[in-house]
Amino acid sequence: MRYHPGLKSSDLKAKGPSFLMLAIAAEFSRTANAYTIEQARSAYLRGRELFGVLETINLPEKILPDLLLIYRNCLQDDVFFQQSLTEIQSICREWSNQFISILENANHVRP
Repeated sequence: MRYHPGLKSSDLKAKGPSFLMLAIAAEFSRTANAYTIEQARSAYLRGRELFGVLETINLPEKILPDLLLIYRNCLQDDVFFQQSLTEIQSICREWSNQFISILENANHVRP
């Protein structure tokens, strides 16, 4: 994995979707609290890489529409990094909160 060199996607999958969703929320939270655009970019790319692992896991259908909306927005790097640090922080704070909310609403998603 490019942004998590010590990890394998199979190890992350074994931890399950709840773990991955919390890890993604944490990376987006780090992005939201970054002091520089470089810190924000690094944390964002780590979160997006974890999101890529999450998309390979079978998930309950009830959470897919919410995740898909975030995922589509995450794919727009060129647009995302043309924004100010404050705007990036705001977007990622919202995504982090959405991940936590989705996870809570799914009653601890199981693989």
